Amino acid sequence: MSITKSATTKVAAVATGLTMAVSMLAAAPVAHAAALTTAQIDAIVSLLQSFGADAATIANVQASLTGGTPTAPSGGGASACSF
Repeated sequence: MSITKSATTKVAAVATGLTMAVSMLAAAPVAHAAALTTAQIDAIVSLLQSFGADAATIANVQASLTGGTPTAPSGGGASACSF
């Protein structure tokens, strides 16, 4: 597996994990005090950037974590990763 495929796989795994975590948080009523802080959101975005996540993914994660609505991925989503 090349470094590029390995990095892409890691980014996809992180994005999937974050999506799952956000969806679980959105499904359960949470008190405002339990919301993520700006520093926590910045740390998550920084982690995604360190894995080379594209701008659209980062924008969607930020939107999800701050209560916004992420946009649908173009091009079929995770199908860009091939094994």
